[in-house]
Amino acid sequence: MGILKIIQNEDKIFNLRELDTAVKKLSDNFLSMSIDYILKSDKTYDRCFILNFDGKVDVTVDEFLLILNNTTNTLTQEALIYNHLSTDIDPKKKDFTLLGLKQSIWETVKGRRIERIYTDLDNKTVVRDCYSYLDNERGVVSYERVVEWLNFDQEIVFSKIIKNEDNIGALIKLNRNIRQNQIDYLIDSSIQLKELSNSVDEPLKSMFIQISDATNSIMKFYSIDIDDYVKVGDDEFENKLNGETVTEILELLSVTVPSKDGYYTVLDSILNQISK
Repeated sequence: MGILKIIQNEDKIFNLRELDTAVKKLSDNFLSMSIDYILKSDKTYDRCFILNFDGKVDVTVDEFLLILNNTTNTLTQEALIYNHLSTDIDPKKKDFTLLGLKQSIWETVKGRRIERIYTDLDNKTVVRDCYSYLDNERGVVSYERVVEWLNFDQEIVFSKIIKNEDNIGALIKLNRNIRQNQIDYLIDSSIQLKELSNSVDEPLKSMFIQISDATNSIMKFYSIDIDDYVKVGDDEFENKLNGETVTEILELLSVTVPSKDGYYTVLDSILNQISK
């Protein structure tokens, strides 16, 4: 059995479609492909594609990379971004937010940006902008951003990793923004429920108003603790919520919120946003 190991180029990400197309051009005796990670001296990892062949591999790594690059150039022309750019322009060096594409609102989870898509007039996704995060008990310690360019069939044609090189000061600011986003989400949800109550019948109407009013009252009652939470990010706000003894506030925290999985309380909703 022959094996060919291809270490990911620092300047681009090989996607599986490019590799699969290139391998089929290379040999009829290709068996399988796996991915390994190689530890470098700086304690980061290189991604390595391991290609397995049934028999001798009659090509060097450099020759395969040439095949791969030619394949990439062919597949690249399928990217929908070229309906908005000249083909002699590298999309990865062009600000896609300035091309007149429709952009979605950011999908967020617990205040963190997760995904935003950019679509054309046919509602086809042209670009997808994604974030992933590494957390510890204090919040985000690093993140990775991946931008993906898609074709008409909504397959990823090529992509780019934008590495996190933020210093400690930038990460502190990022975590502060995340905590503010968590609180904004709770307040905005409360406002939307109040507005939605005007378009539904009982008993949903009264339920939505009760949830909205309860959330607003809680936000006001804990306003100082919330400000401290946003600025510092400690567990004091969460501890006070879990240890509350004031009857009136306990009643507000226990107001039930409907969901697709049943019901949960206003307290559950708040804790779900701010808990790590």
